[in-house]
Amino acid sequence: MAFATNVDQVLDPGLMLTNCSLSYDAKSITLEAQMDCSIAVLGVGLACTDDSPDGCISMRDALCKLKSIRGNLFKADRARKIKL
Repeated sequence: MAFATNVDQVLDPGLMLTNCSLSYDAKSITLEAQMDCSIAVLGVGLACTDDSPDGCISMRDALCKLKSIRGNLFKADRARKIKL
């Protein structure tokens, strides 16, 4: 994604500071995984905001993508990158 390289210009720095100590099921979630998740969620948001309704993804597709992002974030095996 083109915006992924400039994500620091879009994300509120305070948001990432609150993510420092996230954990799930007694396992820490790495900062890299949190950043990947943030980028993926932003990507879904951008896919929903096209000027033309025909250019936007459906709410069903957006929900599926968000559920996939959540599932990937909580996986113990972080070798796989979050994909859209």
